[in-house]
Amino acid sequence: MTLYKQIILIFLFSIDGVSAFSQKDNTQAFVFSNNVKCNSVTLNYINDRIYIPVTIENGIECNLFLDSGINNVLLDSSFIARNRTKLNLAINSHNKYYYTSIDGNYRFYPTLFIWKKNAERKRSLKIQIGNSIVFEEHPIASGKRDDAIASGIFPLHLLAKDRIANIDVEEKKITLLDKIDNKSDSIHFEMDPSTSAPSINTSIRIHANDTSYLLNGPFLLDLGFRGDLVLSESVLKNQLNKVPNQEFSYASATIGNVSTVKESYNISLDIDNIHTKNATIVYSKSLPPNIRGIIGMGILKHLNFAVDYHKHFFHYHMEYPFIQNAPRTVDEKSFGINLIKKSSLLYIGRIRKGGKADLLGVKVLDRVIKVEDQYVTKENCDQLLSKLPVNKIIIQSKKGNIITLQK
Repeated sequence: MTLYKQIILIFLFSIDGVSAFSQKDNTQAFVFSNNVKCNSVTLNYINDRIYIPVTIENGIECNLFLDSGINNVLLDSSFIARNRTKLNLAINSHNKYYYTSIDGNYRFYPTLFIWKKNAERKRSLKIQIGNSIVFEEHPIASGKRDDAIASGIFPLHLLAKDRIANIDVEEKKITLLDKIDNKSDSIHFEMDPSTSAPSINTSIRIHANDTSYLLNGPFLLDLGFRGDLVLSESVLKNQLNKVPNQEFSYASATIGNVSTVKESYNISLDIDNIHTKNATIVYSKSLPPNIRGIIGMGILKHLNFAVDYHKHFFHYHMEYPFIQNAPRTVDEKSFGINLIKKSSLLYIGRIRKGGKADLLGVKVLDRVIKVEDQYVTKENCDQLLSKLPVNKIIIQSKKGNIITLQK
């Protein structure tokens, strides 16, 4: 289920750096498992898509696009054509149709099965991810995809077949876990029979024009959709008819014509304990049966999340909540900032444009490590807050840089 690079959508998200980041002191980013020996692989995150580097058969290296809504590995037909001899492949003459996403609508997509010659038509190739994750016993399909970076698609459920897949976009890694050790928010899901994507039967509250709308699920969790939220056009007509929207046209590389959809901008969303602002909703004419909408990477990228296909749970953790109306705890005339308290530690809540902090490169959710000459700890956090405003604050940015604000 993918949207192609020709589709140009602007997704605005007000959460700046909400995912986990490493600390250099004794405060650590959230982890789902305490097992430090879990298998991890590096991911590339480009244009709101997750790519994993793989090695196929005889040392052919390429990137595969990680998607949560496709059954089998799908290799691009142009990749197969270039490497067919080296891979010793034959192609089945009969078509298989995958139900997957094209330009935000779901249609049947033609593919061909492939297999190695002289192997009793065994439809498998050896695919290695990282140093120790190897897949061999699974079907491989071939189809035309339009992605300049990836040579195909790898299903998330296959990667998490025997383990729990923890995806942390901020840390650019995927970790395969044996179990979840640390408590986080969780949502139960079912496997959607049409797409194999996780389907959550939760509610989404939409805030627009000082009015709230409650939409009941189910909604798909789709790593292949680069936007925030897709809703069916029937939802727009029947429940959100007063929400401002506009038509949006774009060229579709797959079906070779211009498609038109409707979009609403700057909407606030509440999904379980996930709170967003300035989200974009796309309205689709064609969604899988009984599905009300799709939650895409525009939202999921801000979470540290783990998908357990055995117990059917989507675990997620937000290092920082959605920030709105943060209390004024620092004299903005001096530093141009105010602070918020999170998990008994202090973070930058707001920054005044053109203020001292802004000019020094301080960002929202950078962590305050010292107030005056005292390190911020869980034990003294409230005491230091009571002393504000102060003459000196030392901040650690999300990149690890130290910034000193001093009168």
